[in-house]
Amino acid sequence: MAHYPAAALGAGGDSKLSLSLSPQMAPPRESATVGEPSSGGNTSPAVKVEVPSPANGMAPPPATLTLGQAEPLAKSEPMAQSVPMAQSVPLTPAVQEKILTAVTTPVAASPRAIAPAPLKVKFETEELMAQFMPLLDALYDCPDGFPFQEPVDPEKHPDYIEVVATPVDLTTMKNRLQSGEYADPWQVVNDLYLMFDNAYKYNKKTSSVYKASAKLQKIFEGMIDEPMQALGFCCGKRLRFTPAVLLCSGGRSVCQIARDTKYYMHQRGTEKHLFCKRCFDNFGGNDVDLGDDGSVPKSEFTSLCNDKVIPELMCHCVCCDRKFHNICVRHSDPMNPRGYKCQRCMEKDGETRPPMKYTPDSVPKCALTDRLEKKLNAMLAEKDPAGNHGHLKVRLLSCIDKLVDIKPMMRARYPDYADTLPFRSKAVFVFQDVPNMGYMCFFGMHLQEYGSECSAPNSRRAYIAYLDSVHYFEPSYLRTALYHEILIEYMAILKERNFATVHIWACPPTEGDDYIFHKHPTEQRIPKTARLREWYKQMLSIALDRKVIHEFKDLQTAFIEDNVTTLPELMYFEGDFWPNIIEDAIKFHIQQEQDLANAASSSAKDAAKKEKRNNTKSTTKSKKGSKTVKRIMTTCPIATKVFGQLDKHREVFFLVRLHPKSEIAELGPTIDLEPLHPNDLMDGRDAFLSHANDHHLEFSSRRRAVFSTMCMLFELCTQKLQKFSYNCDNCNAIVETRWHCKTCDDYDLCLSCHKNLQHPHPMEKLGGLLDDTAVESDATGKTAGKPNASAATNDGSKRTTRSGDLVLKTLAHVAQCSDSNCSLGDCRRIKKLVSHLTTCPPEQQPQCKICPKVYLLLAWHARQCNVKPCMLIFCDAIKERREASLRLERRRDDKTH
Repeated sequence: MAHYPAAALGAGGDSKLSLSLSPQMAPPRESATVGEPSSGGNTSPAVKVEVPSPANGMAPPPATLTLGQAEPLAKSEPMAQSVPMAQSVPLTPAVQEKILTAVTTPVAASPRAIAPAPLKVKFETEELMAQFMPLLDALYDCPDGFPFQEPVDPEKHPDYIEVVATPVDLTTMKNRLQSGEYADPWQVVNDLYLMFDNAYKYNKKTSSVYKASAKLQKIFEGMIDEPMQALGFCCGKRLRFTPAVLLCSGGRSVCQIARDTKYYMHQRGTEKHLFCKRCFDNFGGNDVDLGDDGSVPKSEFTSLCNDKVIPELMCHCVCCDRKFHNICVRHSDPMNPRGYKCQRCMEKDGETRPPMKYTPDSVPKCALTDRLEKKLNAMLAEKDPAGNHGHLKVRLLSCIDKLVDIKPMMRARYPDYADTLPFRSKAVFVFQDVPNMGYMCFFGMHLQEYGSECSAPNSRRAYIAYLDSVHYFEPSYLRTALYHEILIEYMAILKERNFATVHIWACPPTEGDDYIFHKHPTEQRIPKTARLREWYKQMLSIALDRKVIHEFKDLQTAFIEDNVTTLPELMYFEGDFWPNIIEDAIKFHIQQEQDLANAASSSAKDAAKKEKRNNTKSTTKSKKGSKTVKRIMTTCPIATKVFGQLDKHREVFFLVRLHPKSEIAELGPTIDLEPLHPNDLMDGRDAFLSHANDHHLEFSSRRRAVFSTMCMLFELCTQKLQKFSYNCDNCNAIVETRWHCKTCDDYDLCLSCHKNLQHPHPMEKLGGLLDDTAVESDATGKTAGKPNASAATNDGSKRTTRSGDLVLKTLAHVAQCSDSNCSLGDCRRIKKLVSHLTTCPPEQQPQCKICPKVYLLLAWHARQCNVKPCMLIFCDAIKERREASLRLERRRDDKTH
């Protein structure tokens, strides 16, 4: 795939199942409890599920569902002798679609009050005047401030009041400031922004007032931070996220939907098809062709405008109620569920802010990243003796075994082709410690390693699938050397592991597209293909001089030397350029044969002319590759077309030989000592990009890059595929050891809240997910629990994973179990919930609080299930929905190529 280096430019008690949300906000909860909790005695583990349910067109705060310690859903509702597990369940199509969409729709976090009654800080009029009056005077005296000095004259502009609902000007603001009408500094800031917005709304972009307003706003934004920070705030800017780039689904070429323009959308479940107005109008008739999804009438499309602007989220200090940008103060509710306390209040109370809990050190190390990290820091220490670069951390964020998805026409055309092409997918990321800010991720690459166990043509090949960076590494003059060192050292490691070749595709992204990091800085230019190609050649030349590699050349030259003449000899990587080209060539050839057969029935002479004309079009004009193309044409017309494409793109595909060809047969098996480390967030570049897009984790500025890195590390450390944990019902903290109420429905408190709150009912202290030996640190930092508390705490993540595996194994058992009196207690409880889907009346299902939550349990099972068909309800439907999502991502990749 393409590469985009910035350097080219220079068991006791309950157990709960928790589905965590965006790290920017943690919405409130509401609970829906299945059954009544047992009053005492030993109980089987319960499961608590937090899932979103639709409201106001967005996914709202999650509700919770508890399994275990329960009677049937309703005592009057009998349990069937044989619980139906198959897909034939009396659910209406609309409800099925709603349930499928509800769980797969990203959860949009909504603001909530952190503290019930925060103390408000009081700002005196004299204090506000001392800070803001000089600013207003400076704007008033500015040459571009002439339109805003006095109120707009209604006689000169009689329609102004009709267009602008709330007029405001600098003189009015001065009077309000002197009279004490402003009680909050943000009121002054909001009025200033309102003044500029009014000018943009009333005046044309070409007018002098509009231009003066834009200039004055820049001056204002350069001055506002100083008075706001003097009053204890982070800044005074109105910060908005970078508008999303929308890609049009029409045609194969890249087509973007411009800002503030009209477009059309059709949504089926979670799959969306967007068309700009031009592409939409180009479809003749009343239908729109959606490719694999068939045709849809134009009347089913929704007309929208690409003008959505989303402001940055803000939080309030739990003590003084000052308002701060989450990104400025690097606050996230899930990481700090008790709320944010500003620096002034902490200093006033004699407190210090604890160090960041989630850092690259929270991610396990491995031999690969240890070697890369040691090499990079040694190189930087040599070239930057002053130590301005800080210390770099390299981490392997994902390591998983996969199989290449061989496309259907390729498999049908070549039935003797390899049955499977296994490879190991890895995600390597580099972090820099930024003083006074924290760790920032600035470089990442996704790798595919096809070992000696993989059959031809992929055996012993490595593919640098995606490479991306943001230009924040300092010192900047070392960026190119640093990125080159990463790639050279990685190739040296591959050489030692007995790999034979490395493949690189030097293709920059299209404007507005991202490879790994969501939203690059606007000042970071995208390199042209020629410049990026030279960047890679420079890196490979250095590796050749160091004798890390044996040789490198373009792909076509390598194929000529290796006498590659058929398509099965061409490497076949996941997500690469060539599988799509091969599929299109086979499709074109089949259509050509059909056309020739039809023509032969009417006129053999016309058919011969058409065949000659088509062959003439397929001939390449490349002098160096003409001999190879002609030889291939005589044996395989499909290969002729594919290798014709190779001749056009020969300079952007590099084949790097790590060993001489004569030594490859003598190499031992490829060795990989890295442990498997599956992670949904880094399972390919699309997973992290989609997550970052849904939760606005941008890398468009340094402050946003640091915040997005913090949230990414939090997700990596806590949001596992099977995340089973407890949540305190008061502070929302994730806990294991907790106090459980014997009377309330599903009410738990962490150790700290139980100590500070006086709950009216008796409570019992319960342990972790699998046993009662789990422990937790209280607010003072002391560890409570049994004598082996330290060991239990260190093993918490393993215990969490084991609990997740236990629930998944139970669901797999339920899918095959037909015994209504199964001895496995969890099996009976889950069957009761599944049976609810068959007994819940269709008219009540849209409002049912249980059906979507039961579906979430089934969704977890479907993510791990490889059985087709699966007898568990909805399993096959969920898998088909995921496959449709992957097809949509592939279509997007095809359009960018």
